[in-house]
Amino acid sequence: MPFAAGWAILAGMPDPDSATRDRLAVTRTKLANERTLLAYIRTAVMLVASGATLWRLQPTGPIDRTLGAVTMGVGLAVLAVGLFRFYSTHGAIDGDDAPREG
Repeated sequence: MPFAAGWAILAGMPDPDSATRDRLAVTRTKLANERTLLAYIRTAVMLVASGATLWRLQPTGPIDRTLGAVTMGVGLAVLAVGLFRFYSTHGAIDGDDAPREG
């Protein structure tokens, strides 16, 4: 008997059936996938804002403009990777397939 199930019995809580546990596991996985997407978006926004600051607001030379443009590009790439991973994992969760590695 797994520890959590044993604790639930000792605490007087009913033992959930297998279907309920599976449904809750899928829900937890979907929520974790959404949190991961939000972390990618937060990182992308930070990179794009930092790049815009270097490129537009604080240009002291050509290196700042170049660094700002590269930073914004990296931010957009992070967003693209995050969206790709979210949708591939979301499809794998709904289709009961393993997520694609990449």
